[in-house]
Amino acid sequence: MNNEEIMNVYFIKAGEHVKIGIAKNIKSRISALQTGQAVKIEFCGAIRNLTKCEARKYERKLHKFFRNCWASGEWFLLPTFELYDEDSKTIVYGDGGFFIDAILEEDTR
Repeated sequence: MNNEEIMNVYFIKAGEHVKIGIAKNIKSRISALQTGQAVKIEFCGAIRNLTKCEARKYERKLHKFFRNCWASGEWFLLPTFELYDEDSKTIVYGDGGFFIDAILEEDTR
């Protein structure tokens, strides 16, 4: 990754809403977001140690995958969302389960 900035794609939950975003420091990002939230923000997981370019690409693909659940900005209405085991990278919501790798490999032009 040379001198490129290291970023993370994170998943946080506030009530029934999930935010999919990118940050260098997830803890600081959650702290900044919590300030404006009436609901406690819960960290769900992250795809870590990506280049900035990779992180933006992954974030874009994930946003597109969940577009039918879009609420506002980078927030999605996913009341049953869970991220199981960051190593297997499995997202579960609704009645289905999805592997993050499969979502990221999908052609979402």
